[in-house]
Amino acid sequence: MKPGTLPREVDIRALASRGAEVVGSITKEDLPRLHGSGVGLCGPAEVLFKFNRDDEGRYTAEITLLGTLNLKCQRCLCPMDHPVKVNSLVACVWSDDEAS
Repeated sequence: MKPGTLPREVDIRALASRGAEVVGSITKEDLPRLHGSGVGLCGPAEVLFKFNRDDEGRYTAEITLLGTLNLKCQRCLCPMDHPVKVNSLVACVWSDDEAS
């Protein structure tokens, strides 16, 4: 992945129709709730969004995040770095009927 600046807003319909990918990076300043929980982000994390449409025509985004977290070891209470890879798939729906 080649990290860059992530856009603040996207047109998911246009991106999904093209099967587009958006690649970027996030820093600890972008994740204030994570930092507030006592977990630190070691350097920027890389993020990849893959936009598509599923078999039912819904607009989807497959999200992959790669980074390293700084945690406190529960055994010795010393700081430790832990690599993480998180995958999520979300579908956008426009009504409550679609959501059910």
